[in-house]
Amino acid sequence: MDVPLKYSLTLIFLFACKFMNAQNITGCWQTYRNEEFMQFNIEQQGNELCGYSYDYEIYDRRSYCKANFEGNYDTERKFWYFYGTGFIENSGSHVLMRIILWRGKTDPENVLRGKVFLQTSSNNVFGMGGDDVVIRKISGRPV
Repeated sequence: MDVPLKYSLTLIFLFACKFMNAQNITGCWQTYRNEEFMQFNIEQQGNELCGYSYDYEIYDRRSYCKANFEGNYDTERKFWYFYGTGFIENSGSHVLMRIILWRGKTDPENVLRGKVFLQTSSNNVFGMGGDDVVIRKISGRPV
């Protein structure tokens, strides 16, 4: 095999592997949880995550918030971890969240499952509790 061809094939293989393992979830994701609408606008660069969330109470849209978040993708466990870093807007009654997401074995690429925790909850110390959530991707770009 020609040496330059050998190196070219190696580089192509490494490049392909990088993108196959990336599990990039950049985009706009939405769900309804209990009596609340939630939207996550996610930017993923490698394993680093950032963006903002927007949520409101379904029966009182005056009760809403927008919050920045940061996080990371754990390649070993295949979990995305997010935590609120500060409010952009807050009607006064909302608190920052911590979210863990994963893709179920039979879920399509536009669906993620997870748990939502309040950052102020004592259950977070023990890794217990959290509300179940299923989010769906509505756009490949954050809005």
